[in-house]
Amino acid sequence: MVSASPAQVPAPRFQPPVLEDKSTDLFDRVQQVRKVRWVDYPVATAATNWLNGLFEYPETHRPPCGLIYSDTNNGKTTICRKFARAKNEAAEADKGTRVPVLMVQAPAIPDVGGLYDAMLRARGQRSIYPALAAHSGGTRLLTAKLPGE
Repeated sequence: MVSASPAQVPAPRFQPPVLEDKSTDLFDRVQQVRKVRWVDYPVATAATNWLNGLFEYPETHRPPCGLIYSDTNNGKTTICRKFARAKNEAAEADKGTRVPVLMVQAPAIPDVGGLYDAMLRARGQRSIYPALAAHSGGTRLLTAKLPGE
């Protein structure tokens, strides 16, 4: 076991908001530490700006599109979630049926029915995948029930 005197231990480098949090509730403090945070870096900013440019492109019969590609754990999903959250804030406040950006994970099995199922589930709708599977050659994907079903 190695021990260090207080003089040898470097002072923690916390940001001012962390230092100001004098909450005595350990659970609240742990939840605060575990929150997902946006770490702004040049590539993420460029990707977000690029997505904004695609989103604001005038409507046309053949709009531009793109692909965000990178190794795992490089922030692709986080960038897309941040973009979708920013664009959907007004729609959520409106409680309307229109969602400007619908973010879904692509299904593991490349299948149009699976993609439609993911889009419906992202909107909180009941899965219709078994009905689509009957028409697409019998491919079947097990899906979990939504809360309240």
